[in-house]
Amino acid sequence: MKGVTALALLCTFAVAVQALDIPLTCPEEDDIFNPVHIPHFTECTKFYKCFNGQKYEMDCPPGLHWNIEKDFCDFPEQANCERPLPIDP
Repeated sequence: MKGVTALALLCTFAVAVQALDIPLTCPEEDDIFNPVHIPHFTECTKFYKCFNGQKYEMDCPPGLHWNIEKDFCDFPEQANCERPLPIDP
């Protein structure tokens, strides 16, 4: 039963990622006009910033959560953060 639930969560997240066009890995080259951020998979107050093909863990300012849809740190009631996310690339 756990396997079925995990598979359902993975599929739901995959659809959400595609719908929002959320990257799961960092590009090899940076685009200074379109920085890439990746949501943290277990912490609402953290996210990853891509630089030179690598992801670096960052903290939101105190009291804020990473908003996946808006791609910035936001008030928790606006971010609607639910963790853990079902996959970690």
